[in-house]
This record gives sequence, structure tokens and C-alpha cells, in this order.
Amino acid sequence: MTVLDVTKDGEQGANRAYAGEALCVRLTHGVELVVPWIDRILFALSPGKKIRLAGHYYLMLQSTRWVTVE
Repeated sequence: MTVLDVTKDGEQGANRAYAGEALCVRLTHGVELVVPWIDRILFALSPGKKIRLAGHYYLMLQSTRWVTVE
């Protein structure tokens, strides 16, 4: 599970960008915890974003970068 979000000010969506404008690029990637019984412990202890989907446990890793349009 991977999501790529591009915004102009960190909140609004960006449909179009012009030269010199800064955009916020946010990547969120879900990593599945696959080791039996350890997955539940790591999921419970994780302070970050996490998702449980159909009995599978995922930790959501995030990266944010500001880029300038050329």
C-alpha cells in the first residue's frame, strides 16, 4: 500500500503548478507485519499511524519533501 500526495501548502490539493512554486510531496507506504504474534505486539506498541485490515497488521511509514517547480 503506497499513497503519493502532492499539495501546494501542505493542505490543499495541487492541480497545476508554475515555475518557482513550492509543492509538498508526501509519500505514505504501508509495511505489513508478518511474523505471527509479534505483529500484534509491534502494532500495539507503535506510536505512529497504523492500520489493521482483514486480520493483517500494517505500519504506515511517511516521508515529506518540499520541492520547487522548474
